Amino acid sequence: MSIQIDDLPAELKQAILIHLGDWDDLSSMCLVSKCWKKEAEEPKLWENSRWVHISSDLELKTMLNMKRCQNLKHFAIGEKVSLTESNLNLLINRNLESIKLSWCYDISSAPSDLLTTLLAGLQTIKLTSQMTDSCKVKLFTKLRASN
Repeated sequence: MSIQIDDLPAELKQAILIHLGDWDDLSSMCLVSKCWKKEAEEPKLWENSRWVHISSDLELKTMLNMKRCQNLKHFAIGEKVSLTESNLNLLINRNLESIKLSWCYDISSAPSDLLTTLLAGLQTIKLTSQMTDSCKVKLFTKLRASN
């Protein structure tokens, strides 16, 4: 008698998946089969994922509407994500723990009150070396002006 991996109990599949913990690996498991997609979609598996890189406005909106992404806590925001009122509200409503800003954004168009609300609720804010000093100054000036 042979047993197929799809025949394993859900608890065992979840135990296997919990060891992946990486965004890319879990995303890949969603593509293996309908059976594995069902197990890999479990939001609890995703909440400990390391940085989730968001590279566009569409990706941000799509990701935040996915069941498996409802518990994500760490977002890295890419250069093509606009800090609009809509996007900032989406991020605020996620109760994020940390955010990584990697590039220079059009900070001047971001609503100060929402940007402050988002950043004030975080445990960690990372500004990478790709973000220029002048952009960092603009960000902090904007935050200071909203207080």
